[in-house]
Amino acid sequence: MKRFLVVFTAFLVAAAVWASVSEWKKDSRYTIDEPYEFPVLTSEDYSKFNRNEERHSALSVPDEIVGQMTTRALLETYLDDPELISYGVHTFYSDGFNMMRHVHSFGLDELMEREDLYETVYKRYKETEVYKGPVDKYPAREDRKEKYKKQYEDAYDMAHLELLISQMDLEDGSWKKWRIERLIEKKTEERLENPDFYRGRPFVGMYEWVLFQDSHKIK
Repeated sequence: MKRFLVVFTAFLVAAAVWASVSEWKKDSRYTIDEPYEFPVLTSEDYSKFNRNEERHSALSVPDEIVGQMTTRALLETYLDDPELISYGVHTFYSDGFNMMRHVHSFGLDELMEREDLYETVYKRYKETEVYKGPVDKYPAREDRKEKYKKQYEDAYDMAHLELLISQMDLEDGSWKKWRIERLIEKKTEERLENPDFYRGRPFVGMYEWVLFQDSHKIK
């Protein structure tokens, strides 16, 4: 009996070591853990582009870099994309998202295929803070933008994370979908408690709005 326990314990240890090594090997190809630094383009730079393809090319991330980036780095690159807000020119936001995924070359397609996408997005969304403090009632636009810079960045990140979540392949009735939707509900309730700062989309209701739009698409 003792011999059996020793052998069984050794087997469990070996299995744990093998799993750890396998996980390390799987992730060792992802050596870049920082988001891509997009070039800062001026209005003069944009005026020189004759086609959208030229602009997309100027803001693209090389494939060899994308392939080495961790899922966290890809997610932050998505949030930092200078043209991320372009989804808003589409009638359906999901169409804009898919345009960015398949036409803009900054790693969004790679991100959406990662096995650890769900946990990475859940963690980032959970850590993004909802601003609960007071807001100056009549500040100048630029003054308010500068004073609440961090809060605005978090608000946009939360909205764009919700856009991404709405396009993730989450099975109806699954624990993963239930879990992340409960978190979105909690964050939404917190934002609605501060209407002076969070006024409508994209700051509140992005996830629900995109799903509502998609449910009304003509098949």
